[in-house]
Amino acid sequence: MVTDLDDSELSISIVHNGRELRAASSADLGWKVDEILVYLTSFMTLHPGDLILTGFPAECARIEPGDVVTCRIEGIGELSNP
Repeated sequence: MVTDLDDSELSISIVHNGRELRAASSADLGWKVDEILVYLTSFMTLHPGDLILTGFPAECARIEPGDVVTCRIEGIGELSNP
């Protein structure tokens, strides 16, 4: 869990099968991070380790079975999914 992080302009990047897609920022999301959290917690409880999928506000790529996608968020870390 990350606390005391200014989420207004965090760098977000995606690597799809070793190819880095065009980078984006949390400022490019349709809703601000705190708005997403307020909305979600109005009808569900979030626990440590929960992931919130917001979509990616930049380039997209078709994902096929066997692909590896790594998501990186500045100040938080990265998560890879095969």
